Amino acid sequence: MSTTKLAACIDIGSNRMRMVIGQSDKNGKIKIIEELRQDTGIGRDTFTFGRISPETLRDVCSSLDNFSKKLTEYGIENCKAVATSGIREADNSLFVVDQIKAKTGFDIDIINNAEERFLTFRGIRYYTPQSESLMKKCVLVVNIGSGGLEISTFSGGRLKFTHYLKSGTLRIRELLADVENMTLNFPSIMEEYVDETLRGVKNEIKHLEIEEYIALGSGIRSISALCATQKSGERNETINREEVFRLYSDVFSKTTSQISKAYKLDYKDAEIMLPSIMIFKKMLEMTKAKEMNAPWVSLRHGLLVEIMEKSMGTDSAGGFAEDVLSSVRYISDRFGVERRHSEYVERIAVSIFNHTKKLHRLKKEHRLYLQVAAMLHDVGKAVSHENHSSFSYDIIKAQNIIGFSNRETEIIANVALCHGDEDDCIRQGRIANLGFDDQIVVAKLAAILKIADALDKSHLQKIEEIKIAFKNDTVIFKIKSKRDIFLEKWMLARKCSLFEEVMGTKVMIKTRGDSFEE
Repeated sequence: MSTTKLAACIDIGSNRMRMVIGQSDKNGKIKIIEELRQDTGIGRDTFTFGRISPETLRDVCSSLDNFSKKLTEYGIENCKAVATSGIREADNSLFVVDQIKAKTGFDIDIINNAEERFLTFRGIRYYTPQSESLMKKCVLVVNIGSGGLEISTFSGGRLKFTHYLKSGTLRIRELLADVENMTLNFPSIMEEYVDETLRGVKNEIKHLEIEEYIALGSGIRSISALCATQKSGERNETINREEVFRLYSDVFSKTTSQISKAYKLDYKDAEIMLPSIMIFKKMLEMTKAKEMNAPWVSLRHGLLVEIMEKSMGTDSAGGFAEDVLSSVRYISDRFGVERRHSEYVERIAVSIFNHTKKLHRLKKEHRLYLQVAAMLHDVGKAVSHENHSSFSYDIIKAQNIIGFSNRETEIIANVALCHGDEDDCIRQGRIANLGFDDQIVVAKLAAILKIADALDKSHLQKIEEIKIAFKNDTVIFKIKSKRDIFLEKWMLARKCSLFEEVMGTKVMIKTRGDSFEE
């Protein structure tokens, strides 16, 4: 069987390690043919002691060896392994990843929660097509992990905002472990803790008319098995609102041992049942949803789609660029960015990018970096108008924008940092955190953004149209405007030097009254 038709991915979580194996049919449809899981103590180590113990590492390597045998059995070479918060937050994460590589041969990619979110949504959209119709309404998506909690809202088919809280089920359990032994009223103590944790999110979404609810992650399979559900598509079930409340009441009065015995769950699953159903129920109460959708999908399914489509030369993730930009608009509005200016600068920047490809030789994903940087280049003004680009850098770094790795976020933040009048930020700024190729990307994107920002210096959107021409070693910006653009021309002259330096060309500006006809 051809290895291009088979692939696998491994998700090293805080509580369990899971591998999914997929196969593409003759039509390119990706089918899941087997899933495996192994328990792990990674999260317990990290969330309690801050480090992963040698004993836990040995268990992880043993589990990966078992996965490797399964890969050999299928003849699969196309496999990717990722790790989430359990390894990501461990103080010895670098050594752990190195030891895993040395002992098992697996290269582990530690992904951030923004990448987790992207892969999860990709899996949902691919394997549960009905989710598209849900997301056209106002929908709340709650994804509970062992280490963290992701809360997102969609409206009109586009992602609006996301929040990540370090309040996953296992983390809550470990944090409150001492309390459980000190009181007979432990469930009520946990409830108070969860209520306080969710207070900020509740205030954020209380004005929304949320019609639909999607529940993912830790404990959802056990919850579905213990409730009366209705099948909704191949990989989705729906749970009536009253059923969720009923199960919560039943679980609330039981200890972990009682939950394990009453519902025939292994102890690990029983341990996270109370925090799982508690969070799902609390979030459900914030909506008008009559039921809870429970897709059998997680980040590993999205990762499988990503690696298999890459091997087949296809891509079903095009719409995610719009999700990114939609969520960035929400961030922009939250920090009071002047939207007319930021979106105008974004349009100009994209136009320059598209018409100067032979100069910058950048890739499609770099254009998205430029769009995000353009939309958020003034976000630092929420802190101070003086030296605002430096604050823009800090704010962008803190946002965890969906789909971007830490390296990509660093690139975007640096582009925003370097959009101002100074050219020496490329040499003296935080660009040193990046490798050589990424530094070049930052310089080229910042050069484009500086020109786009200069062309709306007045914030009055005076320019109606821009055309770009090339003559010898000169780029000619032909600008159409019926208004006085002296300020924009003056600012462009001040801010074009970086463009000239990194693109290896001169810049000239020409203006027309009503047309570009010679």
